[in-house]
Amino acid sequence: LDELRAMRGLLEKLVANQGGGAKADGPVPVKVPVLPSSYTEGKADAPVTILEFKDLQCPFCRQFRTDAYPEIVRDLIATGKVRFLSYDFPLASLHPMAEAAAKASRCAAAQGKGPAMREALLLNNDRLSNELFGVLARDLGLDVKEFAACGADAARFANEMKASQAYGTTVGVDGTPTFVIGRTATGVMEGDRIAGALPYASFKALVEKALAK
Repeated sequence: LDELRAMRGLLEKLVANQGGGAKADGPVPVKVPVLPSSYTEGKADAPVTILEFKDLQCPFCRQFRTDAYPEIVRDLIATGKVRFLSYDFPLASLHPMAEAAAKASRCAAAQGKGPAMREALLLNNDRLSNELFGVLARDLGLDVKEFAACGADAARFANEMKASQAYGTTVGVDGTPTFVIGRTATGVMEGDRIAGALPYASFKALVEKALAK
């Protein structure tokens, strides 16, 4: 297992060097609907909204979480400038455990621990497995039997997960992580779509652009 993890790490670095994951192209102007999210941070009346589409097994999503995201929370969300909405967009053809991880986070949310499970899965996404889901559930103090039953129920959250995937496709997501940044609006938001584990400065610049409108 250690050798397989080491090999996977090397492959992820190779893919990153070749531009894998969501391509870090320039901002693309878009006009998109804003749907409710189970994972929302920040004030509802914040002037700017960031939509995030992530795959919980994606190494670039983990990179965003450890690099730019803490600064976004500190400087933009905590200061009332940004509300942050996150959606699941598992790339099943690339990441075979991504859908199961998304469901595990929803099963944890049913017991009030959705954000904590989502973060734990993301930070450990180089070793996702059903066994790890159970370990994290115990660590978070969940009812493990209830959590396991939820994961085994094929119909549980199926419609919600399909809707999240369809939403990302509508927005134009073809890799993760992908973001849309624009003025907060009800129903439809005009902004910029960007993709990739970009540095904090890229997000700050687009937030300031939206604030200036």
